Amino acid sequence: MFLFQGRVGNIMANKNTGSVWVLQWSDIISNTVKIEYTTNSVDYNTIALSATNHNGPEFGQGYYNWLINISPTNNVIVRISDNDYSDMYVEFDPVNIVSGYKYLKVNGSSSNRGMCLGINRGFLV
Repeated sequence: MFLFQGRVGNIMANKNTGSVWVLQWSDIISNTVKIEYTTNSVDYNTIALSATNHNGPEFGQGYYNWLINISPTNNVIVRISDNDYSDMYVEFDPVNIVSGYKYLKVNGSSSNRGMCLGINRGFLV
């Protein structure tokens, strides 16, 4: 049986809560994958039990848009597992999940209107 285990590199060191992280993989055989994350390499939390595989440009490649909805934490490792062959998986390099927004009060105003800076998002509101 083909065994694919490894890490997918070149991932940013920080990801923001409330942002979308496009997880991409290849060399998975089954039609669906299980996507999980861990902060301690022992206990895994489910992101998706049965995400579609083969939705990438070639057979065996896929992607999943994960809306990061977990609290800020360090050393998050995402694992993508083949649903038919549990010993086939890929893990992403660890990342830190950080708070997604910084809120500033403008001109000392007491109103609820202010400026929101989107960290790593390239826009101001």
